[in-house]
Amino acid sequence: MASTKTISPGNDYEDFILLEETDATTGVVGPVTSGTVTGFLAATNSSTATAIDESLSVTGVYVGGANGYDAGTWMFVIDATVITAALIGGKGTIYFIVQKAGAVRVYRKVKVLDARPAEIEDAA
Repeated sequence: MASTKTISPGNDYEDFILLEETDATTGVVGPVTSGTVTGFLAATNSSTATAIDESLSVTGVYVGGANGYDAGTWMFVIDATVITAALIGGKGTIYFIVQKAGAVRVYRKVKVLDARPAEIEDAA
């Protein structure tokens, strides 16, 4: 999760996060493949950080093992309609925090952009 994602008002935020946890009995590290996994945008990455706003919190969808995703991969999508300048504007860097209660909590840096640049492909 070392890479930094970007986010901008009026655009969907989509992220795919690989989650692993350690079995308390065996000590074996394995993929998180079930349970309730949530993701949210926070102003800090502290262990007590909460969502900037509840509208910026979503439940993950398990996609591991499908379409080439590794076991333990979860997809998160925050709809563009709730990503507003009022909530994230001027913050510079925020954090996308993903957690499964009692098992794992990880974060990714997210750079806030005022606008998203277009991705243009040259015609072949």
